[in-house]
Amino acid sequence: MRAQGEELAGYFGSPDLVRWRYERLSAALPVAVATTDRNGRVRSVNPTAAALFGLRIDPLLRKPLFVFLEDHKPEFLRDLGV
Repeated sequence: MRAQGEELAGYFGSPDLVRWRYERLSAALPVAVATTDRNGRVRSVNPTAAALFGLRIDPLLRKPLFVFLEDHKPEFLRDLGV
């Protein structure tokens, strides 16, 4: 497992480098992008998504996504097929 991890790190770089690349790419997108952990807390958000919520990026991080979607929660869950 360790050897595979080292090989993958050689292809993609360190986890910090991968995260940095992802954040740079998502920041340039004209669509809203937010990722959450398995508990629904925001791990990353791009500027377009932050603008959609009317906030800066910092206040969004580590908060449950549904806090920001509360007014639209039924529609959001329906769209996700939940």
